[in-house]
Amino acid sequence: MIRLDISHSLESETVRVFLTLKKLEWYLSNGYTPILPKGLQKDSTLEEVTNAISAEYTPAEYEVSAQSLLEAWHHHAQTIEKLVTGPLPLKREYKIILTRYGVGGSYDTSTETIKVNIKSSPPREVVGVVLHEIVHIALEPLILKYNISHWRKERLVDLIGNTFFSEIRKPQIIREDVSIVDEKYKSLSPDIEAIIKEIAG
Repeated sequence: MIRLDISHSLESETVRVFLTLKKLEWYLSNGYTPILPKGLQKDSTLEEVTNAISAEYTPAEYEVSAQSLLEAWHHHAQTIEKLVTGPLPLKREYKIILTRYGVGGSYDTSTETIKVNIKSSPPREVVGVVLHEIVHIALEPLILKYNISHWRKERLVDLIGNTFFSEIRKPQIIREDVSIVDEKYKSLSPDIEAIIKEIAG
């Protein structure tokens, strides 16, 4: 069973929001709607970001969400085990940072850290967000190797999710034609590298 090391902090929230503001135009142009603290703008200073988050930060809220996530994680242990025994190179433990800001989930392959927005998804759906980001981390070396576009990458992650944890997370709406991903996944699965190689370009 994959273990989750869950944390949260005022500092991590500050970094999350500051980086979200830096990428705000990209998020909006790709159909994402990040959650931000009240009163912030794209060009807000680090001090303004820190003050805005400090006014909203309530540790108890994060602790409740952490407990809910762990309970749901154990509830779905059999489903998660299917992913563990699949074709992806998964780790035994992932660091989870809870956040109230940004998009639903994000990942950092250098630290194998996943950030999960506890405001954008109901507690029962947060497990699906975590699994989605775990798949991203597992695929990232091949995604970079073959220079896969954002939406093709997202569709591949969703198809893997459909195979291993469809009852926990539903596919997202893709804003461009990614039918080649479906085609190659159907014909080449479970050879993940072969699929990724074929959807490059």
